[in-house]
Amino acid sequence: MFWSNERGRGFSLSHTGRVCCQDVEGYNAHLYCTGSGIPSVVLEGGLGETWIGWQQVQPELAKVTQVCSYDRAGLGRSDPQPGPRDSVHIAEQLHAALGVARVTSPLILVGQSAGGLYSRHFASKFPHNVVGLVLVDATPPESFDRIPGARDVPPCCPHGSNSHVLHNTTRRTTE
Repeated sequence: MFWSNERGRGFSLSHTGRVCCQDVEGYNAHLYCTGSGIPSVVLEGGLGETWIGWQQVQPELAKVTQVCSYDRAGLGRSDPQPGPRDSVHIAEQLHAALGVARVTSPLILVGQSAGGLYSRHFASKFPHNVVGLVLVDATPPESFDRIPGARDVPPCCPHGSNSHVLHNTTRRTTE
């Protein structure tokens, strides 16, 4: 396959890693892992993003450790699943897929844009699995404060500790 990024530069895309999972709680989930080593890095894309969005980053990370990208339920090569598409269900489904694929702890989660919300929730729900959290242009949970009923994202870490937050590269621009 051949893809072009937003800057017009092409790159080839090959599935040379391990692809999983045929049955995660009754549904197919697409999880693509390359490299080896620990900790494992899990890439969580933004709203509507698939594993393809990480294919210029994943090969570089795979040179030093195992790295997995995936398609959330209903996106790319993953089957739709019943229930809301919120951070609670997304975290649970990712945790189940990682278990079926035997991707073990410790994990470093990398969340881009809305993926930052999902990664924060995963880290708060499964704190013993996560040793690091990297937020890349992440959507802050505070952005939902002005939408009644929309703020349903827990703080990153238990007891108010932000020890899992390693880096936040949120950009600010002025126009």
